[in-house]
Amino acid sequence: MSQIRHLSGRIWEKILKESGVDIFNGAQGRILYILWEHGDLTITEIGKLTSLAKTTLTSMLDRMEASGLVKRVPDKINRRQIFIHVTEKAMEYRDKYDWLCDEMNGKFYQGFTEAEVGEFEDKLRKIVKNLSEIEISHGKKEDSKMVNNELVKIIEKFAESGWDVIDAPSKKWLDADGSADTTNGLLTAVKKADKDCGSCGCEFDPLYKRALELLQAS
Repeated sequence: MSQIRHLSGRIWEKILKESGVDIFNGAQGRILYILWEHGDLTITEIGKLTSLAKTTLTSMLDRMEASGLVKRVPDKINRRQIFIHVTEKAMEYRDKYDWLCDEMNGKFYQGFTEAEVGEFEDKLRKIVKNLSEIEISHGKKEDSKMVNNELVKIIEKFAESGWDVIDAPSKKWLDADGSADTTNGLLTAVKKADKDCGSCGCEFDPLYKRALELLQAS
């Protein structure tokens, strides 16, 4: 796969250069293609569609903006939200770029039957599906880890509060590494603490409510 990517990348760059499309390179062409197809997008959205890292993408967009291919446009409602917009200059290259893509596909599948092309692309879609599921699963695990870390920090504060309603159940929960039995006991204690002292104006008021959210979701 790595060899295919490197070879096709070099050939594609050569095709662009020989065709007079030298104002942008292959990677920048991918960005333009996404924008041509989808219209104005945020950097985050472009990153997801191109699989380019945000730092790489930002520097590439800077160069493309300097070349007059794209421009950054603030959202009319939320001025802090920036969209990437394709300029008329870039739109002039779309038809030729599409034609060159067809030429590249012809070279890529040279010697393949139509059935072989379909079978190969089906297998590629399966690989993409497998990798996407792994990425989503990894993201969920990271989110779960962050939530758990937040909950532990809150419960540690409860354990140091010196208030017997919550400090003892909190210590027990921490010592048992959040087992089901201690979680039920802690949940009951936090509900009582929130009821008795959830509006007293102390630093624990919002923590009771956040702890309840996290405990009930776990």
